[in-house]
Amino acid sequence: MSPALSWSAQRRWGAAVLVGGVLALGGLVAWATADGLVYYRTPTEVVRAGDAPEPVRVAGLVVDGSLVRSEGASQFVLTDGATQLRVRYDGLLPALVQEGEGAVVEGRLGPDGAVAATEVLLRHSNEYGPAEVTGP
Repeated sequence: MSPALSWSAQRRWGAAVLVGGVLALGGLVAWATADGLVYYRTPTEVVRAGDAPEPVRVAGLVVDGSLVRSEGASQFVLTDGATQLRVRYDGLLPALVQEGEGAVVEGRLGPDGAVAATEVLLRHSNEYGPAEVTGP
């Protein structure tokens, strides 16, 4: 028969189990959410990386004068202030995509240096304020 653990040994054992459980739970949460995190690159990073087989997600501002909408396709240029990157999109571009505004595109960088976008998302400010309330 093993002797009973002293009170301080029980406390240390309990603390070790608690720390191990917290670490295991933290690791499980990190593993489960890793696929949900989607990062984007800047035009400078994409151009430096060059032609890559995997899809890229690029964020930047739509350059003034670059947005051309046509039936079924659109093209524009994204910039991060240092580098410009051409984007082609087959489909209806969201109406809120405007020159001088932020956009995020997902697609593949082609050998011609342009992104063939499969998805175009809007970037917006994280500032929110209620609409002005006018009195009666």
